[in-house]
Formats: sequence, C-alpha cells, structure tokens
Amino acid sequence: MSHGDVSNHPEELDRMEYQVASFSQKQFELYAEGVGDFGTKQALKDADIVVRVKKEGVSTYRYKAFVTPVRVVEVLRGDAQLQDLMIDVYEPVSLNEWDGVKILLAADAYQFGSTPMHENEEYVLFLNRAPSNRVVGDAWTIALSPYAKMPADGDPVCIVHAGVEANMILRDLSDADLIAESAADAEAYLAGSKDVLESSAIE
Repeated sequence: MSHGDVSNHPEELDRMEYQVASFSQKQFELYAEGVGDFGTKQALKDADIVVRVKKEGVSTYRYKAFVTPVRVVEVLRGDAQLQDLMIDVYEPVSLNEWDGVKILLAADAYQFGSTPMHENEEYVLFLNRAPSNRVVGDAWTIALSPYAKMPADGDPVCIVHAGVEANMILRDLSDADLIAESAADAEAYLAGSKDVLESSAIE
C-alpha cells in the first residue's frame, strides 16, 4: 500500500504500528535544558493561538502528518474570528517504511509520548499557523511541547508503557492521551498539565 493509498483509506491508519518515545520527565528535562526555555514554557507562550477544539471528522495522512479537522469551540488567546470555524490541525505523525513494513512515527510535539486526537473529544491546543507553502488551505501546527495538546477537561488519560520507541497498534491507543515510561512519569505529566491549564486560566 502506497502513502497515497493510506491517505485515501484513513481506516488503514488504525491498523498500523505507532512508534512512540514514552514520556519521561528526566528525558524531557534534559531536552528542555538542551534547547533552552524555547522547548517548554516559551513554546507555549509564543503560540499564535490557544483554542479549545472538538475533533469532528476523520484524520487523513498528508505531508508527513495527520491532517485532523477540528471545530473551534472557544478561542482562549488569539484571533477571535476563528470561533465556531472548522480548521485543519497537522498532527506530527509521519509514515515510514522499513523492510517493507510501514510504521507511524511520532515527531515534534508528539515525541514526548502524546497520541493522536480522538474523534468527538475536546482539547486545548497551542497552535501556530502552518507556512502557506507547506500546506493546503488554512492549517495549523501544534507547538513544540508535551503540553501543547491536552484534553479540555484537564484529566489526561495516561498509560504506562515501559521502554522507549516501543511499537503499539494505533487503535489500541484509542483511549489514551499520553504514553508514559513509568507511573512516576505519568504523575509528573499530570501535574505539569494542571499547572499549564491553571497558568493559562483555561480551566
């Protein structure tokens, strides 16, 4: 099956393996230290918009990303004219092939253990407008932070899956918002997400 076939048959995505780097608080701190504040608070602060959205529709694969249709339920920061509009969000998941086997690979904001958005669920997103030369229409990308996509109810579902870059079938993650390396890492992420929501006056 070609990349184009996957785009035309999004149901195929659910049956593919999803390679993730489980969230590790220690590794995230090392990453943040290496890139400076840009990788943590600054990435959220500099986001073009902060919105509460609801995923409405099926994601398709395009330009090394899931293109996910969402409705803007509330504009928390940024362009108020986006209220109630449908926008496309590019979720950073690429399709790669090794030895004839296609695998979905988390990247950018999702390299910290995040899973793709679930249909009919609401999220708080920190977004940047995608470059017009890279996308079709009005599209947005997720800021580079593990806290740039969070469930709007402030209660992320975390599952523990020890080991880095372990593969899981995407449909088996249909109830998970984050894959953590350990129970302690899951607790650290939940505390961090609560802090972001409170500091952004989102709850």
